[in-house]
Amino acid sequence: MSCWRALFSLVLATGCGHAVPPPPPPPSDVQLQIGTAEAGGAGFAAMPATATLVPGAQGGFHIWVSYRVSGAGNEHLKATHTVRRVSDGKLLSHGERRLDVSDAGADGWWHSDQATPAFLCPPPLGVSVIDEHAVFEVTLSSPDGGTLATDSVTTQLTCPTDAQNSFCLNICAG
Repeated sequence: MSCWRALFSLVLATGCGHAVPPPPPPPSDVQLQIGTAEAGGAGFAAMPATATLVPGAQGGFHIWVSYRVSGAGNEHLKATHTVRRVSDGKLLSHGERRLDVSDAGADGWWHSDQATPAFLCPPPLGVSVIDEHAVFEVTLSSPDGGTLATDSVTTQLTCPTDAQNSFCLNICAG
């Protein structure tokens, strides 16, 4: 009888063990590049090594985040961004935007006509963004929530050197 108990225990242990995880989704053909935009948030440009904070209409500061997508076809997608300080991983900004991706241009890439502002100032209390290196990460998702592509870029955040400088230094210091 003890052999049967041992066998029964073994069957129970393996039958009620860990579930087999589902297979990973197939790789996506979608590619994503994140960058920035010209003044006013139009167009696409590579994110510079040092990005100047842009004053916003409500008195804060932001960096424009623009997107280039290839391989998506005509789809409604979601772009979710986060911005974190490199030094300690503190979250500085989080947001999302719906993208209506249409036909690609002659270079094979579609790009957003209007960039998304990543609001950075005023930052959370005690968290400075001035002269900090920050990682901008964007995840592109399908309508069903599946991840299609991600991209990240690092830049150093600086205050403008014009008349907005002292205000920026004041409110972006945390």
